[in-house]
Amino acid sequence: MKRIFAFPLIAFSLMVVFSSCEKEYTCHCNITYTDRSDLRTLNTTDNNFQVQASSKDEAKNSCRYYETFEIFQKEEAIVKHDCNIQ
Repeated sequence: MKRIFAFPLIAFSLMVVFSSCEKEYTCHCNITYTDRSDLRTLNTTDNNFQVQASSKDEAKNSCRYYETFEIFQKEEAIVKHDCNIQ
């Protein structure tokens, strides 16, 4: 009788040990396109995407502020991504 209960208990324990503990978080970004020459705002938009992380701190590290330089509507633009976890 003990063997009947031991196998499912061992199988369940192995599943817990080898399963991923990552959670899914939503990252929300406010994106602003600014002209590099006169700093006027060319466009703003919002974007949401999913982040897989084992903790909220790890998710915050993946979802943070950053800037890029791109050509937007034939203008050199600074693209500011102001992001946070929701």
